[in-house]
Amino acid sequence: MMRLVTLECDMSDPVNGSATIPAGTPVVVPQYAATHLAVQCRDAGAPAPRVSRMGYYTRPFCGQNLSRRSLLAWRGAGIGDQLIVAGCLEQIKRLHRPCRLGLMCDPNVARALYGGAENLPFEVVTEPVQLQEWETWNYHWIVEGYCDGNHEPDQPDVWQGHLQAIGMDFMVPGRARRVCVPESRRWTERAEAFLQVMRGPPEGGTTNLTGTVRHPFILWQLAASTPMRSLPPGLAAECLRQLVAACPESVIVLAGTEHEFEVYAEACDVAGIAGTTRGLKLQEVFALVRLASVVVAPDSCLGHVAARYETPCVSYWCPFAASSRAATYGSHVTIEMKTDCSPCWAHEYGPVNLQRGCPLSETDATASRYCKGLAAIRPETIVAMVKKEIG
Repeated sequence: MMRLVTLECDMSDPVNGSATIPAGTPVVVPQYAATHLAVQCRDAGAPAPRVSRMGYYTRPFCGQNLSRRSLLAWRGAGIGDQLIVAGCLEQIKRLHRPCRLGLMCDPNVARALYGGAENLPFEVVTEPVQLQEWETWNYHWIVEGYCDGNHEPDQPDVWQGHLQAIGMDFMVPGRARRVCVPESRRWTERAEAFLQVMRGPPEGGTTNLTGTVRHPFILWQLAASTPMRSLPPGLAAECLRQLVAACPESVIVLAGTEHEFEVYAEACDVAGIAGTTRGLKLQEVFALVRLASVVVAPDSCLGHVAARYETPCVSYWCPFAASSRAATYGSHVTIEMKTDCSPCWAHEYGPVNLQRGCPLSETDATASRYCKGLAAIRPETIVAMVKKEIG
């Protein structure tokens, strides 16, 4: 949740170190940032900051008419979570014209996800926000604590849950419940050029008039943000070996972070893989999703992007039910594994560095960090579904 913090001396922003929060100026920050600021003050020998809850300073949005009014939303740093809230704001903009919308987020997220986008239906507002600016917005939507930490077996899917929280679930049909993907012409052109390089020199009859490669292009997301929702590295490598053998004409590209390329080195080295997305911006990887014949993804951001572009997606699930995330995604073909502990609804916290995983691994030294349900997926199951999707 959000906190109102007033410092007694100038202090660097704990999220964006190049920015300074001036003394005596109340600023709105997430709770974790307020904690970091308090620790900074303590370590610097400065007086403790004044920290208040936001109850008196927040005007909650519950579906009010926004015509000629404004709404500022805030969500944490998860990429998929960000895109879902952006999709909700896109629908709010469609239903309430004209209105002013803002999405407040971490400066690093603002740069990596939204910087340079040409299609956003909202302003990007970076943390921290001075109270004076916060109060210029007519309404506020703190999008935290909805699906986070929800362990109920009958919980709604994320779209239904988000929209019903603001009284708009009856106004947004299922087909419109899609993420808002940041786009620009530059990112699209870079993705198209990248794909041509991955494919190699043109061959007769392999492209159409728009330059789109006819040979199937398979984009494989290596991992979710943590092991619990990811395939074990050895299993991912075996899946890719079988996929290469079954689809020798396909262009297979692996998407991930630098850390994931290290963890999944065996998969990256499988003979027949065209390459990885190393060197591409996140937004350029999103543009590749639009060009793909099929995406293979865990419960993670590229699956949401695939749904927005109606790109066929083979997605696999166990810790969370597919119906809780992809209920309205008509382009998804889901593999849902059942175990004696699934769905566990365990939300992982901490740094996004693949160092956490199955909660059982915290109490059992022999337990894998990877979900035993996902580890039981047979490679031929994924391969068969991919083949079916690419025809």
